[in-house]
Amino acid sequence: MTTRRSGQRYFLWLAVLMSSMALVLAASLFYDLQQRQSIRQTMERRYDSMTALVFQFEREFLRFRRALETAIEQPSPGKIEDVALRYDILISRLNLLCESPNISVLDDRPEFKLVITQMKSVVIPAESLWTSSTPRIKEMNALLRTLNNMGPAVQSLSLTANSEVAHLLENQSKAMLRQSDMVIGLSSALLILLLMAAVALLLRQRSQEREHAAMQALTEDLREKSALADASNKAKGEFLASMSHEIRTPMNGIIGFTELALDTRLEPAQRSHMETVKRSAQSLLVIINEILDFSKIESGTMELESIPVDWQTLVHHSLQGVAFEASQKGLTVSCKLANQMPLDCLGDPGRISQVLNNLCHNAVKFTDRGFVAVKVQARHVDARTCEVRVAVQDSGIGIAPEKHATIFNAFSQADASTTRQFGGTGLGLTICKRLVEGMGGRMWLESAPGQGSTFYFSLPLQRGSHHTPPPAAPVSMLAEEMKPVPTRVGQQASLQVLLVEDNPINQLLAKAILTNLGHQVETARDGREALDLFATRPWDMVLMDIHMPVMSGLDATRHIRQQEAPGRHTPIIATTAGAMEADRAACLAAGMDDYIAKPYKPQVLQDLLTRMAQQRADGKALTGKA
Repeated sequence: MTTRRSGQRYFLWLAVLMSSMALVLAASLFYDLQQRQSIRQTMERRYDSMTALVFQFEREFLRFRRALETAIEQPSPGKIEDVALRYDILISRLNLLCESPNISVLDDRPEFKLVITQMKSVVIPAESLWTSSTPRIKEMNALLRTLNNMGPAVQSLSLTANSEVAHLLENQSKAMLRQSDMVIGLSSALLILLLMAAVALLLRQRSQEREHAAMQALTEDLREKSALADASNKAKGEFLASMSHEIRTPMNGIIGFTELALDTRLEPAQRSHMETVKRSAQSLLVIINEILDFSKIESGTMELESIPVDWQTLVHHSLQGVAFEASQKGLTVSCKLANQMPLDCLGDPGRISQVLNNLCHNAVKFTDRGFVAVKVQARHVDARTCEVRVAVQDSGIGIAPEKHATIFNAFSQADASTTRQFGGTGLGLTICKRLVEGMGGRMWLESAPGQGSTFYFSLPLQRGSHHTPPPAAPVSMLAEEMKPVPTRVGQQASLQVLLVEDNPINQLLAKAILTNLGHQVETARDGREALDLFATRPWDMVLMDIHMPVMSGLDATRHIRQQEAPGRHTPIIATTAGAMEADRAACLAAGMDDYIAKPYKPQVLQDLLTRMAQQRADGKALTGKA
């Protein structure tokens, strides 16, 4: 703060100094221009020409008077012609004098007014005295007396002109001298200011060098702290991955064996207890997922994909997840996809599905009667971009307007009773909003108590191939259409499955599920043992855990791909409790074909195996995602 204030004071002082220099320079230029203007005026006015004109007028006046006097004494034709000639010259000098622009300095002088008036009133009209056939000597004598009377005035006019010109030149010289003095003074002031500015810049440079040295030390300190922060973030990411693995591993056993138990014959009370365990475990899993997602968002480790989004499939799967619960509550669940939905919008289907799933689950959870509707429409579509707006509407309890601003805050719900009645961490909407904003979009709601709620989110998406589908009717689906079709085990072909799993509980669970589905299973406890078993026979599929002793699942997959015969490709499915995006990317980079995060439902594994069996029957290589 001190450095900042010092810098502000310096720049303020420098600004004042530079402003002063600018003012001094402007004043110097002004006086220089004034001096140039004075010189230009002197050159233009040519005061010396004015004195010359007055002198020539006086000389011609005297010559005319002498010629007139001689003609009166000796009135011969030659003398009369000399008078006429001198008269013409005098009149021309008078006209030059009156027409000269520099004569204006004499306009107010009485001598000038007297001479000009008498010349115009007496002398000019007298031309007829000698131009007539007989000179009029008497009248010429009267004119001579007038000229004699004008003589002192003409002489005084000449002296006045000389005096005025001398006075004007003296004043102009004094003004130019003053202007020169001002220019010299201003130049001196400018030089002093320049010296002050140079000193200030030198001092500032030294100050900046000291600040630069301090900044370098601070930068080095920040670099060290940044390295520590990076190491802390890395450790946090590793901790999250470890916690995800350690928590999901027992959850996989709890949920998996609970579902296996529910597939057996149970007493009504036992089934009720097991279903309670299953619901509790699933609720706990939701909380775990929300906390892990929130931690990833807060730590900045959340990664987003940019692949084409199949909106119809995405919405269909999201509503499938709530269709059963909605049917249990008697709710009508529907969705509507507007026509002209682009097929090449690029986004992260997984994260979009996560947001939509959360909003749909909330809508069903907070609605006791009525409906839940999903609407998807494309807006502002052009050749490169489009905006997709999704609305999830329900007829539930609604949210008070004063709660709209805080409903998206972490660990926040409409009120405390909501948490007690419906449960939840209050992180779901926070995660949804952060995910939408991370994809460049926004989320908002419209709601009122007792009138239901509508949650919106819009995403600005890039387009891939710039392909727009032909016009079609909007797609609408009801909850009955979204219910999953159960898969019958008897329709599946038996597969040879290599199960690689180090955790005994998860190994026992996966083997039980696969055996119940009619498949042949061999187990390996680590990657090295998996390599040995893989070489013994052809396998239809490998279920590979990632984190194992001796050799990890990633290394084992790389070795398997190297050992496979040409033209042979065995599907390898990752089964890991890691929930980080980096885990999925590492699996695909190692050569795995798909990825199932633990805890996985037996139905998910069953659907995957069904697809494997169908592809095996069709002779196709494994593609797609579970």
